[in-house]
Amino acid sequence: ALPCTATPTINSLNITYTIDGGAPVTVPFTGLNIGGGTSETLTLQNTTVPNNNSIVKAWVTFPNTFNDQIFQNDTAYGFAVNWPNCNDHCSNAIDLGLGTTTASQTSNGTVNLGTDPAFIGCGGITLENTVWYQFTTNSTGDSVTVIFSNQVCSPSNNGIQVSIVQATVSCDPLTYSEIFCSATNNTANFQFGPVILPPNTTYYIAVDGFAGSDCDFDITIIGAVNPPLPIELISFNATCAPTNGAVDLKWLSASEINNDFYTIERSSDAINFEVVATIKGAGNSNNINSYFFRDMNALDGISYYRLKQTDFNGNFEYFHIEVVNCVNSTNGISLYPNPANNEFTIQLEGEKGNEISIEMYNSIGQQVMSKIFILQDKFFSEQIDVNEFDQGIYFVNIKTGNLLTSRKLIIDRKR
Repeated sequence: ALPCTATPTINSLNITYTIDGGAPVTVPFTGLNIGGGTSETLTLQNTTVPNNNSIVKAWVTFPNTFNDQIFQNDTAYGFAVNWPNCNDHCSNAIDLGLGTTTASQTSNGTVNLGTDPAFIGCGGITLENTVWYQFTTNSTGDSVTVIFSNQVCSPSNNGIQVSIVQATVSCDPLTYSEIFCSATNNTANFQFGPVILPPNTTYYIAVDGFAGSDCDFDITIIGAVNPPLPIELISFNATCAPTNGAVDLKWLSASEINNDFYTIERSSDAINFEVVATIKGAGNSNNINSYFFRDMNALDGISYYRLKQTDFNGNFEYFHIEVVNCVNSTNGISLYPNPANNEFTIQLEGEKGNEISIEMYNSIGQQVMSKIFILQDKFFSEQIDVNEFDQGIYFVNIKTGNLLTSRKLIIDRKR
């Protein structure tokens, strides 16, 4: 089985980017120490973006070859670090519920003590480099059937061998009572049960590729078995990002079962939420998984974020709400709300009598608005009507004195 990585740490990665559809450029980063639940800002040196209308796309490659688009035009980005399952012992067995679980079992025929403890089962036959699963009967106790099917092994003429045990004292060291053993070269479908099992009892399933084979297989459980918890969430946090006006969202999961994807939702009142991002989940994992998303279009001031998890079968659950208060201002200039509906407000501080120029451009660089104001006081606040403009992305250039600030504005009337 694959070795365990208890605390995911990124020591190196590559960032590949394109500007306006040009040739991809790859920049390696080494000497990193990014642990689970942490983040780090990486700067691409000697990189110039031609103008505000340029399209920038970037991808990150981690040591485990996981790839994902992390941002486009600075609007939003997210990535997940999915570390391999290390269910190589009963102490980190993957919890199974009713239905079919597609499992992947890697065996190299060599016992690696410490990460792959050997399990002496099936009448003394050693199941080495095993992968482990577990299930728990429900409170009533009744008939249970466990089916093993669709074995695909290398070499192709080999199959899997299985032992199912009940831990009588503890998992590690495992003191057990074996209830099923099939140590032969099982290349065809086979099953344990149906059999009546006592209520509220946990059983372990140890699976190994015959003669050191690498095998994929399915496990189907039918009967009086409790459903597993889909997600064991360690933490979910929202904080103001170093990038002005953005919000960083980070979460850690200790285990995931049939997890298809996460959804990040945002609200200004903790009642009406909108979707801001969807992040791919780890599927089935018994390791720590670290996720990160930066909301580059965060609301100005107090906002609320919640995390939603959706299974492959469409079932979902919500986790707790995080509250954050970030001021969306650059060089003392605030622009809100963003996204806007029919109007937005610009606020800034300056010197009385200074001229303020406000220009607005659409996504293809056409100027759609130009206004000039004279600062009558130290504080300036102006409400801009955009009811006549189509929905989409715009750029607002604000010039006061020798200072020119460009801000991206989204007009969205679905809010």
